[in-house]
Amino acid sequence: MPIFKLPSIYRMWLLSLALGLTLPASASASPDFTTIKSLAEQGNSEAQFQLGILYFEGDGIIQDYDRAVKWLTQAADQGDAKAQYVLGGMSYFGKGVEQDYAKARQWWQSSAEQGYDEAQYNLGVMYSSGEGVTKNHLQAFEWYQKAAKQGQVDAQNNLGVMYENASGIPQDYVKAVSWYKKSAAQGLAESQYNLAWMYETGQGVPRDYEQAFNWYLKAAKQGDPMAEYVIGTMYNYGRGVVQDKSQAALWFNKVCDDSTKMGCNQ
Repeated sequence: MPIFKLPSIYRMWLLSLALGLTLPASASASPDFTTIKSLAEQGNSEAQFQLGILYFEGDGIIQDYDRAVKWLTQAADQGDAKAQYVLGGMSYFGKGVEQDYAKARQWWQSSAEQGYDEAQYNLGVMYSSGEGVTKNHLQAFEWYQKAAKQGQVDAQNNLGVMYENASGIPQDYVKAVSWYKKSAAQGLAESQYNLAWMYETGQGVPRDYEQAFNWYLKAAKQGDPMAEYVIGTMYNYGRGVVQDKSQAALWFNKVCDDSTKMGCNQ
């Protein structure tokens, strides 16, 4: 699934640098709407982006998707990668506009070509799934790689999955582990689970049940139900950790309480 997070760059500290605004010292102060609007009307692309985001969120003003699209489009037409990314997200998810995968791809392509990592990741997802484009694993790989090299955590995980499962590229467990480690270190539960699996099965790394337990535990503490179940199993059998039936029961009960059927009969 593509991601759609409003760029944090629009917050007031960077806004003041980008537009030369003098803002109140209070950290909770809002940007001056009148000043932003005036600059936007003068053609300042950063101000147009900021104004579009304010209308999109209804931040201190009445939410207005039509005006959000208007100002974001003006910024995007001037090459603002952030605005292009947001317009792509609006089109993909049908947020304030009609859902249109083809338009989403066009906007994300424009943003991605300028190096915007989350747009690059989203293009990778589209090429993986064939939404709005012809499915193409090689194109997905290339866009994931561009985003992953910039530290985009989901792209790093997806590269690991592609290497592990030979999805359009040669299988390489060592490279899969390398990308899982990068993503897991940033705290992505899915990568932590995937890395634990590699340690448990000895794929790309020597088999190490203790390392597997540690990574499963990190994912489980974030609420990953499969990891919770595996932690229960490892405590139950003493694999990678000292056997502890009471801890096993706690984890089985937790995953059962998380509205899954796993662990309920353990």
